Amino acid sequence: MGVGSGGGGAKKIDLHQAVEAKLALCTALSHLANGNYAKATQDFLQPMSAAALAPWTGTIVSVGDIAVYATLCALATLGRAELKSKVIESEGLAGEGEGMKELLDAWMASNFRAVLGLLERYSVSAPTQRPSPRRLFFTR
Repeated sequence: MGVGSGGGGAKKIDLHQAVEAKLALCTALSHLANGNYAKATQDFLQPMSAAALAPWTGTIVSVGDIAVYATLCALATLGRAELKSKVIESEGLAGEGEGMKELLDAWMASNFRAVLGLLERYSVSAPTQRPSPRRLFFTR
């Protein structure tokens, strides 16, 4: 009766956690794309580890990107007490990534000049020129 019940259970739990993490990520990205930042924050703050998302790392999304999205959504939607308990003191991906701890520290210290400087430093600029419709439709 006890044969095979030892290692198999741990593997199922890991698979279950990985599936839940991927579903939470997909839902969070969907909310983010639709501009629903409060719901995106809730989903980004679900238990989600880099290990659970490993098969997607580098192919669909990077762990660093998830950390940035989660941190920025949390800053936009959570009060200071929630930010401290759900992001700063948690073990999730929010707050991880290049510059995110520094950004959270500046936010919590009400050093908004530093916050703006950090956002500027780590922002990625979108291309300023769009292709003209003439180029899109009349190429030879």
